[in-house]
Amino acid sequence: QVINTYKEAKDSGAEGILAFNIIANSNDLLSNLVADIGWMDNIEEDVVLGKYVKFRFGTACQKEMGESLKCYIDSIDDGLKLVGGGTQLIAESHLRSRLDKGESLEKVKDELAVYEQKLLLAEKAKSIAESCQNKMISAQFYEKYLFEVRFVILRLQGIISFCKSCLSNNN
Repeated sequence: QVINTYKEAKDSGAEGILAFNIIANSNDLLSNLVADIGWMDNIEEDVVLGKYVKFRFGTACQKEMGESLKCYIDSIDDGLKLVGGGTQLIAESHLRSRLDKGESLEKVKDELAVYEQKLLLAEKAKSIAESCQNKMISAQFYEKYLFEVRFVILRLQGIISFCKSCLSNNN
């Protein structure tokens, strides 16, 4: 989604650093990409991710790390948040609040299925990245990336566990 948003901005004539502060303060890997993307002539997903992967991880496992990164992005993208949308609540608190207000369990079941798919993608990202470990010794952002992927896996596992608990307690 980030790439598409920037592509639309560039197609409308925008140039330069198009976002700052929130992204820069939350993830230094992403902040670098966001800073660079506004200056790129070609903002096609494969081009942007290829440059990003090469810059961050080098060329030793560029294809594999690119695939890992795509899985990681898909595990956290697509509108599902690890915190409640439009709130400062963690996902579990947001879900509990919605259930208390009478939201249907069917919607929770649907969300659970999506979270489970996201978990599979995050686990795949981790597995692919770990297969490159011996070639990533000099890649300074590799360990940080693995930390972030592992964090997302644990986060998704917690959300899934909570969803299942809510469903079992409300049946």
